[in-house]
Amino acid sequence: MPLPAAHAAAGVSIVLLAMGPVTRRALPWLVAGGALAGTLPDMAVWMPEMVQRGSHSLFLAVTLWSFAVLLGQRWSTRLPEVLAMALISHIVLDFLFTQYGKGAALLWPITSTRYRLGWMGLPENLTWYNWTHYWDWIGLELLLFMLPAIWLVIWRWQQAAWQGEMGRR
Repeated sequence: MPLPAAHAAAGVSIVLLAMGPVTRRALPWLVAGGALAGTLPDMAVWMPEMVQRGSHSLFLAVTLWSFAVLLGQRWSTRLPEVLAMALISHIVLDFLFTQYGKGAALLWPITSTRYRLGWMGLPENLTWYNWTHYWDWIGLELLLFMLPAIWLVIWRWQQAAWQGEMGRR
């Protein structure tokens, strides 16, 4: 299962790629919104099990996406739809990268069966003998998710500065 930092980085990357040109003033808010949307399904840990399963379901994803499209049309912005995409990325990442855990309840409320593709991932219960596997996974998440997200933030920051200079001329 991916770590929360990978979910946050994937959410940030999706928001920054899908929003188009942004201002320097809006960039921190978009980064925070993308990180929050990417980790939101795991914040249901403190909720009952029904809410936990629902937060990782395709039913929630389709419902949220539909609601976000309606809000975006009403407000003439893509932001709700892009944040919904960041949240849906969490469900996809949990499905793809859960190897040892239970997986995501993709078809909840129809069935509570959990699905996982099992490419790679961390065990849910780390013990002393698998810490080397833990550090390998951290390095892989750094390369796959965090470094591209950091690069996108820097690129958008420089792009916003360049657009500001062009507007002053």
